[in-house]
Amino acid sequence: MLANLPWGGVPVRFYIRVRKLYCDNSNCPRKIFAERLEGVAQRYARRTNRQRGALEDIGFVLGGEAGARLAVGLGLPTSPDTLLRFTKQATGVRDEPVRVLGIDDWCWKRRLRYGTILVDLERHRVVDLLPDREVESVVDWLKAHPDIEIIVRDHGDTYTQAAG
Repeated sequence: MLANLPWGGVPVRFYIRVRKLYCDNSNCPRKIFAERLEGVAQRYARRTNRQRGALEDIGFVLGGEAGARLAVGLGLPTSPDTLLRFTKQATGVRDEPVRVLGIDDWCWKRRLRYGTILVDLERHRVVDLLPDREVESVVDWLKAHPDIEIIVRDHGDTYTQAAG
């Protein structure tokens, strides 16, 4: 059973039967094979590639909770954890070097604890989250990623010192 994109807001599921194939060769390490649905779904998947791609996009744009609320409204019932897992597993996120980096601080706990968010501005993806907003943390991260050519930051002194 594969979940697909909704039709008119109604969830769609495909019930598919695949053939099992048996190998007669006694030297073959696998005895049973199954047909693959190339281009439709991954192995052992419960969703089509199209639905997974749509959920990845929602997860990248809105994140977990807000993305799950939108997905349910669009007829794609899912959980926030599933959306976050899809965004983490998305291909090509960590493979390509970052050239244009956006740096800003964000709040873990308002007025008590802040961190640093690093965003690839060309691909519009979060690259990393640092646990604080100290100059040393940002400098260490930048040294580990020498491919960065442009840094976009706010007017705070912390990131000016780190970029300099």
